[in-house]
Amino acid sequence: MSTTISVITIELFARDPAHGGPVLLMLPALFFFVPGDYLSAATAELAAGLITTGAIRLVHSVFLLLQLYVGVLLGVFVTGTSTRALFDIAATSDLPPWALFLGWIVFTAGTVLAFGIPRRYF
Repeated sequence: MSTTISVITIELFARDPAHGGPVLLMLPALFFFVPGDYLSAATAELAAGLITTGAIRLVHSVFLLLQLYVGVLLGVFVTGTSTRALFDIAATSDLPPWALFLGWIVFTAGTVLAFGIPRRYF
């Protein structure tokens, strides 16, 4: 999946410097695949003395992160882009403050819906 995201980002969006560097465009899409829950559970299990399950979760999490990294690199090599070009361009901050505030509201509502957070906790 990360290879597909990498290729699409580089081919469709990264050629225009107005969008920023490819990494800035890939991060939101790849963020969904970061195994944060597994890493947290692995740390808690290792701290609680559950060495076998904690180690298995930790190795699995590291493997998933490595897959994301290799997938992005494969996308870079498939498109023939230099790895230096991933970070060359910085995006300008052209969004008005109200758009940022509105974005956080949408993000928070999406998180509440995605994780089924009860209304009383919100």
